[in-house]
Amino acid sequence: MTGPGSTAGTPHYRTSFRPTWDDVSAASRAAVEHRLGSEVVAARSATAGFTPGLASVLTLADGRQVFVKGAGPSAETWMVTVYEREAATVALLPQHASVVPLLWSLHADGWFLAAYEAVDAVHPPRPWRTDDATRVLDTLLDLADALTPPPSGLEPASWADELASCIGPLAALAPQLGVERTAEIQELARRVLAEAPATTLSNDDVRDDNLLLTPDGGVRLVDWSSGILTPPWFMAVVAMIAPAADGVDVRALLATHPATRDVPATYVDGVMALHLGYFLSVADGDEVESSPWLRTHQRWYRDATLRWFDAA
Repeated sequence: MTGPGSTAGTPHYRTSFRPTWDDVSAASRAAVEHRLGSEVVAARSATAGFTPGLASVLTLADGRQVFVKGAGPSAETWMVTVYEREAATVALLPQHASVVPLLWSLHADGWFLAAYEAVDAVHPPRPWRTDDATRVLDTLLDLADALTPPPSGLEPASWADELASCIGPLAALAPQLGVERTAEIQELARRVLAEAPATTLSNDDVRDDNLLLTPDGGVRLVDWSSGILTPPWFMAVVAMIAPAADGVDVRALLATHPATRDVPATYVDGVMALHLGYFLSVADGDEVESSPWLRTHQRWYRDATLRWFDAA
């Protein structure tokens, strides 16, 4: 089965090329085991995602499991920064059913390693189903409430500053959609940034490989490496890009769900336009050796957001 979506051409939740636990230096592994108070007897690497960093579920001799993320001296410098920022962010998030708690983090022998609670969960099956999409919206509604205002100690950048650069690339649509329609889509993006109040800390990377469905009906949202200040409904709209492309009637769902039913349709379209602009700007970039499925993934999301406007 391929994913995301049946036409993406990427292995379904098998897109990452990561170092394994055995690739971590012996001194760093020893520091982790000392902190855990038990020997690691097994390790399983996460296969979803696109960041080429360590992401492994460790099984300990005493039967416990933890999830460890990190990067070492051979990684690109930005990766260590990303993992450090994520750990610092998660440490300040409120206790919430959708947040996977940070247990601790450490630097050892050139590695930065962060340990999180191991979660018994699976990624959403593809293609998306309406019940799973609804379940995600339920969680994001509650999470947005918990993150409004942002937790003390976090000062996220405003989405107006972070996403304004996504408007310009939309001009590339003119040969396909015409100058008038392209201008309308750009205006949707401008208006939502200018008019919708930003009050909530949001994860700006809400997609299926960062969502986990738990056996008790819950949802966990992972990968808090970047957070921005947005309207409270932002995450809910972003999460629906893939379900819409997979055939879920997302317009009807957003129009009726408590997370988004009071949001003007033009604002929903504006967020979709911003993401279309982003994916237009990156999808045809050079291939990334350390993440060979990244551009294919981005092209799929570019096409998915473009189809949103085809259906409008």
